[in-house]
Amino acid sequence: MREVVAALDEALQRDEPVALATVVEVHGASPAQVGFKLLVRPDGSAVGNAGGGALEQRMREEAVTALRDGRPRLV
Repeated sequence: MREVVAALDEALQRDEPVALATVVEVHGASPAQVGFKLLVRPDGSAVGNAGGGALEQRMREEAVTALRDGRPRLV
């Protein structure tokens, strides 16, 4: 979590666009836990961990889309 906060602080200081994706609910078996965070850049690169796999990939994709259209989302 500290690395996500540090990367967010750095992006804000540089006025770089980023999206902060957070796991807010988990159903069934998943390595993700509520509160896991990813800081996602427009190129899809990320800082943090959301458990890996398909969930993390979807979070990255949704975050990049949110950066493009400028609208937050709950997925």
